[in-house]
Amino acid sequence: MFNDLDEQIENTQGDIPTKIERLIRFAGVALLSALLFGGLYLGVVLLE
Repeated sequence: MFNDLDEQIENTQGDIPTKIERLIRFAGVALLSALLFGGLYLGVVLLE
């Protein structure tokens, strides 16, 4: 009836991402952030 803590964590978290997956996700977030803020900066500079 009651699951132990490890089983509950597995059920709620799903698969644990590997190092490569975390690195790819971090690189994607960094690239999107750089594009977003770079575009905003360029837009402000071009308005002046």
